[in-house]
Amino acid sequence: MNDEQIQVASENGAATIQAVETRIVDLPTIRSHSHAAVTTHCNSYLIIRIRDADGAVGYGEVATAGGPWWSGDGIETVKAIIDHYFTPAIIGKSVAGLNAIMAALDRAAFANAFSKAGIEMALLDLQARRLGLPVHALLGGAQAGAFAISWPLGAADVGADLDEAEARLAEGIAIFKVKMGARSEGDDMCRALAIGRALAGRADLRIDLNGSWTEIQAERNFAALCDAGYRVIEQPLPRGELAGHARLRQRFPVSLMADESLSDMLSLLGIERAGAFGTVALKPMKSGGLVQTLRIAALARSLGIQSFGGCFLETSLGTAACLHLGAAIGTLELGCEWMGPRLLVTDIVNEAIQFEAGQVIVPDGPGLGMEISDSTVEHFARD
Repeated sequence: MNDEQIQVASENGAATIQAVETRIVDLPTIRSHSHAAVTTHCNSYLIIRIRDADGAVGYGEVATAGGPWWSGDGIETVKAIIDHYFTPAIIGKSVAGLNAIMAALDRAAFANAFSKAGIEMALLDLQARRLGLPVHALLGGAQAGAFAISWPLGAADVGADLDEAEARLAEGIAIFKVKMGARSEGDDMCRALAIGRALAGRADLRIDLNGSWTEIQAERNFAALCDAGYRVIEQPLPRGELAGHARLRQRFPVSLMADESLSDMLSLLGIERAGAFGTVALKPMKSGGLVQTLRIAALARSLGIQSFGGCFLETSLGTAACLHLGAAIGTLELGCEWMGPRLLVTDIVNEAIQFEAGQVIVPDGPGLGMEISDSTVEHFARD
């Protein structure tokens, strides 16, 4: 079926979902990456392929932060939910009926935001390809074409982190987020202070603790971090401790960013009522997809809360989805971390996401703008 025929079929509402296929791929990374709870040497992804009755195809991706420690979602459990519960719920449904499909997923399984986000991504890619449009056109249109990159320093070694930071500075990246929580409090602070001294006056410095500290630890260390030049601290306390975050925000001259504490609009309203955070990290995976995350971004703006484009170190496919979301949002006051492909030895697309002068560029092709390399997926697919 040619493109013109596919578009006519779409306009007539004729196309229905015929097949949903999932493959887990394990891709090596150029270095280890330390979160608060795990250190990874390769990243695992679920690649979702949805085919309609006309033969048109859309791709989605699910990425987690090195396993289920972060949200309870693991790649293996996401695959099981999609294969056994979501696929039967959507086979035969109209490709154009995204709202009805997402409602069917909600009936099939409570929560499971990562699984739902992956299905929605593939459906939006499919819909937009059929129409010959970029995905951001289905989200209301693009208001921006590029975003400043925040680079995570997660090697957990001062020398390696500084070498990496210098290389990124040379190409125009000037925002760095130091990942903490994987080592002892003392070791983490020595590393963070050393990085702060080395990059003082040359970079926008931030910290990410993945909720690993207590309020007492934060009280003990925030002043030193502020003195070292850190201006944003992401999720220092566990996700439910909004009152503790509010107290820290009142006491120290630092912007607190919510990540684990933010999942949906209800949690955002709780954040605003508590006065816990001034910035939120937007991630389609944790919020159930691009459409829901776009709504969260709009609500945050109306509440005077700034936004940051967070990531789970996606491939170029998942990164493209984040970029189409960012294009529809328009302004990300604290930039984004949509640089996952740069940490991969091999990507799964034929032409990767583009980076220029410290920014990441929104792809402009139909759908997500990415063409999957079937041979690469096959090579790295898990048995």
